[in-house]
Amino acid sequence: MTVNEAKAVLEKNADCSEKSLIYALHERERFSEKRFWEFYDCIITLAKDALNNGRDIETARKITQTYQWVLKEMIWHFDKKDLSRLKRFPKNYDDYIERLDDAVDAFFRGVFVDEELYELQR
Repeated sequence: MTVNEAKAVLEKNADCSEKSLIYALHERERFSEKRFWEFYDCIITLAKDALNNGRDIETARKITQTYQWVLKEMIWHFDKKDLSRLKRFPKNYDDYIERLDDAVDAFFRGVFVDEELYELQR
């Protein structure tokens, strides 16, 4: 994924546009593995770019905002008071969260985890 493609994916998620992870979670009430990996790759690409070119405050804001939305949608899935239940919600959701945690950490701290060390693989 190029940096421009990554920025476009981030923008789609920040705007909750169709064909984004946030749209799938919030509007369609379903977990999309395809959109998850697209969002993950977007953050990793932007993290690698940040190592070379520095962090952009607006990009950092959008990453943080969308990351929080993903986590909230997962939390609401378990809330008995909330009517939303995500279809296709993975039983190993914690592995997905771990991946996003590390991607966001890579963006802010420049620390990357070897892909082979994760239990969750594509």
